[in-house]
Amino acid sequence: MAASALRAGVTERDAADVIHALMSPEVYRLLSTDRRWSPDRYQIWLADTLAQQLLDPAPSTPGLRNVSRPKCES
Repeated sequence: MAASALRAGVTERDAADVIHALMSPEVYRLLSTDRRWSPDRYQIWLADTLAQQLLDPAPSTPGLRNVSRPKCES
């Protein structure tokens, strides 16, 4: 990952630590087995969470605001 793509103040080492923690088998097992999240729900949550934690916010793009996401079953 290019350092310039990271949110201000996040180092490459910090990013690697966050990725390692959030993508751990333990977190997946906790959410998918214990909390009964579907694989799709986990994937969407993981992608959104990683982007929020690591990347600068993307500029708003008209027309993409209402992109539908698959419903997550609880």
